[in-house]
Amino acid sequence: MVAARASPLRRLGSRRVASGSVYDLILYFYKLSKRLPKDVKYGLAQEVRENLTEILDKIVIANNITYKEKILFEGEILIGRIKLKIRILKELNSISLKSYEFISRSLVDISKQISAWRKWAKKGDDIGLKVSEKVRKDNKVYIAE
Repeated sequence: MVAARASPLRRLGSRRVASGSVYDLILYFYKLSKRLPKDVKYGLAQEVRENLTEILDKIVIANNITYKEKILFEGEILIGRIKLKIRILKELNSISLKSYEFISRSLVDISKQISAWRKWAKKGDDIGLKVSEKVRKDNKVYIAE
């Protein structure tokens, strides 16, 4: 029996589970959008694909910067935009109820992961600011602005 392969991003670390979920959702949506009518495929579905890849980019950036809260907040806003666009696709009968449910659940899961990560990062950012804002020069402490 062959074990299911996890996406490469999911194996990298616990905080990167969100990127694995987004990665999987991007693959699913790209496959789904191949069957959409051209007007939807090159309009609303294109915007959803761009927003999904932008969320993945923001997660990768957040993994590599010290102060993560702002970038994760921007990711949360993108998720809200995607939810609305997916709902429009459903109401236009461009995607099935089953696809809508899967995408909605995935977005809720990703949103929870990013929110929890943002909450964790906010605590760390507050502590990091207190420590890193002080810069020593000539035996005096200056506060970085």
